[in-house]
Amino acid sequence: NINQEGWVSTVFGKESKLQRSEIAVIAKGVPAERLKQIHQDDKLLKAIQNKYPEVGRCKRLFSKNPASRFASVLLFANTSNAAYELVDNGFLWEAQIFNCEPFIAEARIQQCYRCYGFGHIAARCDSRDARCGLCAASAHEGGEKACPITTNGAAPKCVGCSGRHRAWEKICPKGKEQKDKAQATMAIRPRRF
Repeated sequence: NINQEGWVSTVFGKESKLQRSEIAVIAKGVPAERLKQIHQDDKLLKAIQNKYPEVGRCKRLFSKNPASRFASVLLFANTSNAAYELVDNGFLWEAQIFNCEPFIAEARIQQCYRCYGFGHIAARCDSRDARCGLCAASAHEGGEKACPITTNGAAPKCVGCSGRHRAWEKICPKGKEQKDKAQATMAIRPRRF
């Protein structure tokens, strides 16, 4: 008689384990300073699980802009009922309710900070050469501080479109194209799970 978890190792090998599915929900508008006071996601998770025991994991998401006052929290619910509850009723944390919505990974814009292309991150970049996001040349030894744009005040040049802006700026047509694709993904996906 094979127990509920044991069949996985019997069928797939001793190292195999049963992976429970998770449903991701994102809580937005959380004060960044309050989240920064909690130095690790696992400490935040313990506080969350007091009210939401079916949340198995969480991840704090901070803006790239250090002056941003707000952040988000990704909540990974173990059941669809828990995810529905968060979306319908919001996420209660430290006496404040934050709106939640389903998190769709495909709708998230990713830009590599190695080659400045879209659709992947630097850890998974297969480009041969790293590029400078300020002048579009090969990456400078010493980083962006060593870029001629920084030292002589010349106009920037985008890696993606050759426009007169930095590669990560919102005015880039390539970035706008990625944003439109993300919004289209959200439009065809239901707001429910």
